[in-house]
Amino acid sequence: MQDSKGFVLVVTMVAFLTIAVGGHAMAQQRPAYKWDIPQDELAIFTKLQYEANAISVSFDRGYCGPIVIKVKNAAGEEEPKVTGLEVLGEGKIIVTHEDEVLLEEDIYGAMFRFHPDDYEAFVSMEESEAFDSPGLRKLLLHMCYGSFRRFWHRGMDAFIPDPMAGAAYVYSKTHGGVMVYQSDKGLSAYCMDTKKELFKRK
Repeated sequence: MQDSKGFVLVVTMVAFLTIAVGGHAMAQQRPAYKWDIPQDELAIFTKLQYEANAISVSFDRGYCGPIVIKVKNAAGEEEPKVTGLEVLGEGKIIVTHEDEVLLEEDIYGAMFRFHPDDYEAFVSMEESEAFDSPGLRKLLLHMCYGSFRRFWHRGMDAFIPDPMAGAAYVYSKTHGGVMVYQSDKGLSAYCMDTKKELFKRK
């Protein structure tokens, strides 16, 4: 019996290491980019909506700054691309799956990550205008430094997210820091403070 348990343990560890090493190798092959929240792209808004499949986040008035990377185009020239958004304000997140409400929480802010091509499809703002404030930029950067390593990263550098994949890290009033992620592989949420999975659906 002990030999059998030992064999199962070894097989499990080998499988885990194979997945981990394979995943790490794939990550190393993806290009990673330095990112910034540019001072001249900070904004104040009266309404902001993030809609990515099952994930819906809304804010009534707040501040935001885009997470910008520089990607080479076909001519080899670097172009700025928006791959995320840091938002400060009072809002709400609602996550639904097949008519079931999986999460409904009031929030204080959020970080969103997305493929640059999905920016306009996922994010909409009403009555937004530039808000030139070095203090606001520092605050948004501070928030982003704390949440950036939740999705698509190598250290503090950014991967480009998969197309049409949704990801939100929200500052929930009741749960604290909550990661919500959805791709073609499924939908899940994880509480960083309690280290517990809130839900998982395929």
